[in-house]
Amino acid sequence: MSEGVPVLNVGSISPQGLNLDKLDYVLPEKAATLQRYSLQADDLLFARTGATLGKVCLLPEGCDGWLMTGHLFRVRLDKNRCDPRFAFVAFRGAKSIQSQVFDQVRGATRPGFNTKLLSNVCLPLPPLEKQREIVKYLNSLEIQINSLKQIQTTTARELDAILPSILDKAFKGDL
Repeated sequence: MSEGVPVLNVGSISPQGLNLDKLDYVLPEKAATLQRYSLQADDLLFARTGATLGKVCLLPEGCDGWLMTGHLFRVRLDKNRCDPRFAFVAFRGAKSIQSQVFDQVRGATRPGFNTKLLSNVCLPLPPLEKQREIVKYLNSLEIQINSLKQIQTTTARELDAILPSILDKAFKGDL
């Protein structure tokens, strides 16, 4: 089924955003019975088990009322204390936060993480305005990094394109 209420699964979660290629759907009638799995913008979604453990995603606008599977868990923050984007960047990349998460993982054959373990993670919270400044700064760095990656990709393609002619000249003794 490719219509109805979207359901996010572990494959939907990516630090770069949502992967909407493999969405599942349920009928609206069924969705009404699954409200405990209901999502809204700015929810943090975490993969709770297996190889995807530790993946985190910030739910964007336009996803209100979507659902999640039981392989994910949701954190809805008090926006008067914590900017969800700040928590997202901390869980996505801060080594001090990630080590707290992975140090608590339980299970030998199928490692897992849950909201109780997450509640033990210490996320330092500067004032809300400072959180927003940090997010803004990190976003500007990410834009610069992506721009550099594009330049690097273009340069690599250009070098790949001219390398055969340089090698040809070299082997002909024209250099």
